Amino acid sequence: MKKPGTKIITMALTALAVCGLLLAAGCEGSQAKKDITQTVEQAVGAETAKKGQQVKQEAGQIMQQEMERAKQDINAGTEDNHGAVPNESPEME
Repeated sequence: MKKPGTKIITMALTALAVCGLLLAAGCEGSQAKKDITQTVEQAVGAETAKKGQQVKQEAGQIMQQEMERAKQDINAGTEDNHGAVPNESPEME
């Protein structure tokens, strides 16, 4: 029969070896995973979708600015006319 200490040491070394292999594989896998993720994103058009979203946001901002400018122009126009409505001639009946 083996001594109990030998079994413990053998199990500990085996566990240490397995953990070491998993850690080493995990470190190498991180760069590979990044490369694969980037390739998949390019394949499905994630970059194109991001650019499209940016263009959509920029268009929304430009529309908002144009609406504000138009509102200011309208307000400036009513201030110049003092809210007056053009006169209608009664002879048009």
